[in-house]
Amino acid sequence: HLYYIHSGSGGYELHGTKKPFVPGYIYLIPQCSEAKPYSDENDPIIHTYCDFELIPSVISPQVLFFDPKATEMDKAAVDIFNLGGKIATQQRERGFPFLLPQKTERLFSASVSYLVSRVIEGKPDAMVKDEIILNSIEYMHKHLDEKLSIAELAVRSYMSEGGFIRRFKSTIGYTPYAYLKKVRLNMANFLKEAGYTLEDIAERTGYSDAVALLHAMKKENPDEKEEKNEDDFAGQ
Repeated sequence: HLYYIHSGSGGYELHGTKKPFVPGYIYLIPQCSEAKPYSDENDPIIHTYCDFELIPSVISPQVLFFDPKATEMDKAAVDIFNLGGKIATQQRERGFPFLLPQKTERLFSASVSYLVSRVIEGKPDAMVKDEIILNSIEYMHKHLDEKLSIAELAVRSYMSEGGFIRRFKSTIGYTPYAYLKKVRLNMANFLKEAGYTLEDIAERTGYSDAVALLHAMKKENPDEKEEKNEDDFAGQ
C-alpha cells in the first residue's frame, strides 16, 4: 500500500508500538507487513493511496517512508500520484470503477513505480534476497488462475514440503497458502473495482466458481492461520 499523507493525525501500529504519520511524506506498507494504519477521529488522516503487487521482488515486513521534496522529479511524481487519487475519489463518489484515461493511467503507473523506487533507494535490507522464495512467488503470480500445491512449489524449489513452508514463512511472514490466498483476494478486489464480473474474476484468480470466490471474499482475514489441508491452493 503506497500512501501520500496530506494532513491529519494518525499513523501505524506495529507489534504494539504506534508511530505517527508525517504530513507530506510517502509511506510504503508492504502486503506482508503486520502494520495497521490508524487515524484520529477528531483529526482524520487525509491521504492518497493505491494498492499494487510488486513483482518479482517482495518488500520485507517493515514500513518504509521518505520525504519527496528532495528533487523536482519527486514533486512531479507526487503531483501525478495525487491527481490519480483525486480522479479515483470522484469516480467512487459517482459509483464508477477506478478507470483512468489511457495517458493518465500511464503517468499514474509511472509515478507509482518512481515513488516506490525512491522509497527503497539506499535501503539494501528492504528487499527480500532469497532467490528460491522470490522464484516461488513469481511463479505463483504467473499461474494465479491455476491449481497450485505446496508439493509442486517445493519440488520446483528442490526442497521438502516442510522445509519449503518454514523457509517461505520465515522470509515473507506468511505460509505459502496464506500468501497465495491473500494475493488472489487482492487481485479479486482489484478486478471487481475495475468492473469485471464475478465469473470472470473467479476464472482469473483460481477459484472454481463465483460462489467459491464470494465465500472467500466474505471470510477474508489477513491474519488467517495455516489450514491443515493445503494440497489444493485453488481457493476451496
